[in-house]
Amino acid sequence: MRFFLDTADLSYIKKVFDSGKIKPENLLGITTNPSAFNKIGKTTLKEWKDTTQVLAKVCVDYAHGG
Repeated sequence: MRFFLDTADLSYIKKVFDSGKIKPENLLGITTNPSAFNKIGKTTLKEWKDTTQVLAKVCVDYAHGG
């Protein structure tokens, strides 16, 4: 099964991958919106941009072994 994560919470995403229950290659992407960023305390466009880049890097790194 392939899926999207609906969160901008980096620590949660890392826990999901580290648990071994979900394989990174099954991740199609991450959906984020203002509410998801607000939940992690990111409220400005700059914070959203910076966080999005980190989220993308983490997903790519996990997909390539870690």
